[in-house]
Parts: sequence; structure tokens; C-alpha cells
Amino acid sequence: MLCAVFLAACAAAVDLPAARQNPPPTEWLLVRGAEDDYQGIGLDQIGQAYLRGKTWRVVHSAEVPQDYTGGLFLVGTPSGNALLAQKLQDAGILVLPDALLWQGRRVPSGHGLIFKGAGFAVFTGVEASGVHACFTLSANVMAGPARVVRAGQEVAISSLRPADLDIEFAPQLQLRRLDRVQTRWLLGGAEPQAEKNRSSTAPEGARSAITEDGGMLQDGDRALAAARAVEGYASEFRRIYAGGPAPRQDLFQFHLWLLRHQRPEIQRVARVFGEVDLQRELSAIYQRCLQTLGASRQPAPAVTVLIALPGDCNALTSDLEPISGRPRVIINLAAFTDLATLRLVAAHEFIHCFQMSKGATLSAGRLVTEGVATYLSQEIVPGTPDHQALMWSEAKFAAAQGHHAAAAEAYLQAARAGDDSGWFYLATPPPGTAALGLPDRCGYYLGWWAARAWRQAHPQRPLRDMLHLGAADLLAQL
Repeated sequence: MLCAVFLAACAAAVDLPAARQNPPPTEWLLVRGAEDDYQGIGLDQIGQAYLRGKTWRVVHSAEVPQDYTGGLFLVGTPSGNALLAQKLQDAGILVLPDALLWQGRRVPSGHGLIFKGAGFAVFTGVEASGVHACFTLSANVMAGPARVVRAGQEVAISSLRPADLDIEFAPQLQLRRLDRVQTRWLLGGAEPQAEKNRSSTAPEGARSAITEDGGMLQDGDRALAAARAVEGYASEFRRIYAGGPAPRQDLFQFHLWLLRHQRPEIQRVARVFGEVDLQRELSAIYQRCLQTLGASRQPAPAVTVLIALPGDCNALTSDLEPISGRPRVIINLAAFTDLATLRLVAAHEFIHCFQMSKGATLSAGRLVTEGVATYLSQEIVPGTPDHQALMWSEAKFAAAQGHHAAAAEAYLQAARAGDDSGWFYLATPPPGTAALGLPDRCGYYLGWWAARAWRQAHPQRPLRDMLHLGAADLLAQL
């Protein structure tokens, strides 16, 4: 156990040099987490040694006001406070129950991390022994840059291994020319269906990710922030959840929760696509769309690639990014088992991007937009069998063909009634068609059939004209 005399010998003022512009804080809070003693070193000893001459008091992290502007001395693993979480993120520090990261590097068990800023200091570690290590350095620990300490010795930060959470992130967010596809690799996911309706071990961030509207996009944003923060870019993403539904401090917990609960899916995706240059693949498909359709799309789409969203749809085209005007495309790698199918789906989604006009969303009706996209994807990826273009087995395709006339009549009745949505649901047969035995997503099939029939009736028209077809054009072909 260290004595108070040794602590006092190591202590120095927490403030920055007098030359700085901001005045030193007049009050300090010595903030503790769950522990109040670190292998014999109590919080009162810490305060007496490091906050000599200051007005200070010990508080639990949950008691720190969100508008507090005085000095903060954090000891251990303070949690449950958004202000402290933000200060830690700004310092590049990630404190978790089972991990400590600093500037993208992992601080091992038994090591302490000392960080000093303007009116802000942190002594922390993975466990109590790591926090204790912060007090064992026979030097002025409050002077100089951040330090990692073990058994009284300073450890070179460069010797710490990068934060390796068993998955490689390659987020590509740098600005690109707007005529090129922008690809983003993200870790995304959702709480397993079986756990949604009972008490879950998932952190609050994970639960909010699946209960807010637009869950897939929000999962992606959340995973993006987590991945980038682990890579040391936390401050870039303060704005993502400004006024949003998820507390920032949950991003990292959500990230680790995904790895803990969806590891098999992530590992499978890594095996299939780990060596694939998706930026190159997606750009090639987009260029093929430009060449085949003879059309331009400015700006090019921004593609978000999720790698852990099992059981959900394979891809989605949504709205336009508010600043760049790029259409947003989400591709869910967990839904694919091979690269060829991914290329086909990418072509389908890029065609949706061509169907969009700047400032508008897809508005011609799903029979048209999905049918045309499915048909044109076969032009972009020639040789694709009909059932594969529809993401069906041959048996499902045969079932739809065998009842084509009845299916078309049932769809037209639903369309006239103003609700054809049930014809496009994943894993759900169209409503009212149980006797026919139609497969799910039969609306895609009927739209594809009508688009193909229109093309056969107008072989001299350029393919790009199909991007502007209306409902009347295709309904007449059924």
C-alpha cells in the first residue's frame, strides 16, 4: 500500500501553465465510479495529494451536473453520465467494463492510464489494480502528455497493440468526387428477434436502435460512430446523435454487444467478403449501369455496407443525403453467401438511384420501381436466370408462373383497393392468396413480368426510357 507521503511527493498542480488563456477552475470534483478504494489508496488520500490548495469534494459520477464547468478529476471507471462520457471521448479514452482504449490502442490489464487536460484529469484502468498503478510512478505524473504506467514504470504508448475487437474496420469516409460511388464499411446489427420481447442483456443503445423508426439506418449510424470512435475519430461524430434517440455513451457498448452476440454472423461475412474490394466492385457495377442505360446520375450513390444484420432484407435504397445529394443505399452483407448475388443486388439498387430525381423519392409505385429494377438488373448482369433476378428458388418461380393469371388478377384487385403493400413483403405470401400457394414478394415478380413485356413490345426504345415508366405503362402489360 502506498502512503500519503509518497502520493504527495508525486503530486503536482492539475492546471495547465499560467500562460493559457482560460483561468484555472476554482472548484474541483473528485469523481469516482463504483470503487472508493484502490488497493489501499482511498479517495481522500488522492484528493489531498493531487488537489492540494484547491476546493474539492468527492462525488459519484452520476451526481455530476450536466452543466458543470469546474475542474473534474476522474478516478476509476465513472459511468452513467453524458458529460463525463463526452469528455472521455474528446480525450480519445474509451472506458468499458472489460476494456480500456486510448487513441485506438488497448491499455492492458494491470496498467493505468493517466491523462491531463485543461481542468480535467483522469486516472483509470481496466480494474482496480490498473487504477492503483497510476499512483506508483515516482515522477510528476501531472506534467507532460498522457502516460501508461505499470508497476512503477512508464510504458511506451507505441508499444500497446491497436484496439483489436476481432473484426477489421475499413471505414472510408473521406470526401470523394460526387460522380463516384462512395462506399462505407460498417458494423451494424439488431437485437435478435427472440430477445426483443423479454429482458435483454443488450445495452440501452442496442434496444433503442431497434425500437426507433428507420431502425436499419439508425443501426448503421450507430455502428459507424462506434467503429470510427474505436479507430480514434470520436470527435468527428458528435453531431450524429445531436438531438437523436441514442445517448452517445452507448455507442461503444453497442459495438461490443454486437461482437458478443452476433459473432458467428460477423465471422461468416468476414470469410466470404473479407478479401473483397467492395469499393472497386460497386464502382464497376455502377459504371456498367451508366454504360448499359446510357444515363447519368449525379451525384453517385453513397453505399453503406452493413456486416451483421442477419434475418433482414438484403439491400435498401432510401432518401438523399441532405448535403451531398447522394442517394443512400444500404447493403446488408449478412444476407449474402456469394459475390455474384451481391453484384446483382447492387445493380438493382443503383437502378433505383437512377429512378430517383434530385429532391424526390421513388413515387411511381412499387410494381413499377421494383419490376423495372429487377428486369434492368438482368441487363446490367447478363446471363442472370429469371429466378435469381427475383432472389427466388426455381421452385418459387415455378409456383408463381403456374398461377400467373390468378396472381395478376388478385394483385389488380389489391391495387384498385389502394393497398398492394402485402405483395412486396419478405417471407410473407400476398394476403388472400393462400389457396394459390404464391411465394412471398410476388409483386416483384409481376412487376418484372410487366417490365419484360413492355420491353418486348418496344424493342427500339432505349433502355433508359424504362426509368421513367408510369403505373399505367406496366399495369397494361399484366
